Amino acid sequence: MKKPLRILLVFLATAVAFTLVTLSRPLLSGEKIEPDQVLATAAVGLLVAAGIFGVVRWQEARERKKPKGFPTVTRFRSAMSSGRVPADADRELWRRELDKTIRQERPFVWIGPLVSGAFVVLGIFLITTSPTHPWYWVIVTALFAGLAFWSPPWTFRRRRKMEALKSQLLTLAENDQPLL
Repeated sequence: MKKPLRILLVFLATAVAFTLVTLSRPLLSGEKIEPDQVLATAAVGLLVAAGIFGVVRWQEARERKKPKGFPTVTRFRSAMSSGRVPADADRELWRRELDKTIRQERPFVWIGPLVSGAFVVLGIFLITTSPTHPWYWVIVTALFAGLAFWSPPWTFRRRRKMEALKSQLLTLAENDQPLL
């Protein structure tokens, strides 16, 4: 698929997703949705998608200005998914970035379930206060309960990947080998 078409499809999918999520609360709460409300929400969805799109393009432009071996967000994400540090990576910059990220994400093991659990409690309260149409809050509460259970394993898995990248950098530095 050509890049402009793919970009357009992602843009439209973002706008549609925003519109559906925004309209789901009144729909699942039993409220009547008027056509003008749908059009207004779709217009806001297009604006939100344009804003997200603009921020992503701005971030990509900033990353292109950085030196080749610099650990940008995109390079860091691809290194995490592939399990390999880029060949042109500056070892010291990447080591510092990995150390900083590991240090910053350490509290996520307990903060994620704690915050998600608070939202689950709030969702249960909202379900009980709206007994005629609780479906929106049931769905939201289930999503936050899933997030509360999913976040600790995800955090540990992400930390293991970062530690593996860090050990890869140290091993290659000790052997004075290029990153390949």
